[in-house]
Amino acid sequence: MGAGNFQTSLKIKEINPEYKITALENSPELKIKTECISIINKNFLSCNIEDKFDILFSNHVIEHFLEPIKFLVKSKQLIKKNGLIIACCPTYINVSDEILFSDHYYHFTKKSMALLARQAGLSLLCDFLSTWDKYSHIYIFKINSKNLPSEYKFTKNHLDLFRKRKKIFSFWSEIDYRLCQNLKKI
Repeated sequence: MGAGNFQTSLKIKEINPEYKITALENSPELKIKTECISIINKNFLSCNIEDKFDILFSNHVIEHFLEPIKFLVKSKQLIKKNGLIIACCPTYINVSDEILFSDHYYHFTKKSMALLARQAGLSLLCDFLSTWDKYSHIYIFKINSKNLPSEYKFTKNHLDLFRKRKKIFSFWSEIDYRLCQNLKKI
């Protein structure tokens, strides 16, 4: 998920042609035609995928969901019983301008991600700072075998607060853009 320009998916297929790879990207950066990987250009939450996967890898996707538990629940439905979910997202350890992106609803810590996982019926196996990008954090989940709630509903208050946050960041982004434009004139 979050296949972007599909280069990671294509590279993995090149490494091992035996792998069956399905790349999902709602807004692809690049339109490609290939028969070596399956490409799905649909919204993750609303698309119907029959296959079950050994590994579901998402690259900087979960932070864009207003209700990240729905993202994790849908991900859980797509993996095999012993499958894994690998989610990369901006890290809380090394702060970058990623934290200011107005399309990011959340920035996660190990504790917040573990709580989300539990609510989605998953267990957080491990987390670590990416070795290839000091601004990315990796979280690895598996299906929780214990009987836990499989879904959590955000209250209207939660959603209102997130919408207000997005509005503030959108306003900040516009002011920042105008400031940059004015500085270029100097």
